[in-house]
Amino acid sequence: MEVLSTERRYLSEQFPNYSQPKEVGIFSLTSKGFFSDGRNLKYYREPKNMQNVHLDLNQGFPEKFVDWKGEGGDLDHILKWITEAKRKNPSRGWKLAVTKFNGTWYISHVPEQWNDDPRTNCWGHKFEQYMTADTAEGEPNIEGKVDLNETFYTVVTSKLNSHSLLFSAEVDGRVPDDKVSPPTRYVEMKTNKVLRNQNDKRNFDR
Repeated sequence: MEVLSTERRYLSEQFPNYSQPKEVGIFSLTSKGFFSDGRNLKYYREPKNMQNVHLDLNQGFPEKFVDWKGEGGDLDHILKWITEAKRKNPSRGWKLAVTKFNGTWYISHVPEQWNDDPRTNCWGHKFEQYMTADTAEGEPNIEGKVDLNETFYTVVTSKLNSHSLLFSAEVDGRVPDDKVSPPTRYVEMKTNKVLRNQNDKRNFDR
């Protein structure tokens, strides 16, 4: 068994050179499958009064809630995007990096186990519905369904020292200002229980 040391002398080395990620593509997922476009990209809409925010995350549950089907995985989606990119631009080459450790090939992480309670699964996505709109000037549509299968992803490239990286990340929304370029303009949203003590705050800040 390998032991990961936490001694300071192993953590004080210079961080490797990591370049700013650059967006090279996008794709969306829905209950109907994979789409190589931005149909699920939402615009961030800040509440009119940030000092008085009251959002009912149970609104529309369970009538307008569609739980995650759990079909496919991160690797399936990025490979589909690569296939589409190759079809549109066959002259462009792509490489996949795979690591072999103790006889095992590692190509993707194992998704975390979803909460068994569909209501709590709904809350985070309902919050995103309150905070986003379909257009830059639009208003949030909180009467619409909450479908956990409808997501938007950015595909980015970067370099770690001499290693070229290609990876995708789910995006919750974007700022309306077109002067802000991707991936800087993308927004990540998180919900959390009420912070009642320092331990709660420390876990939230991680």
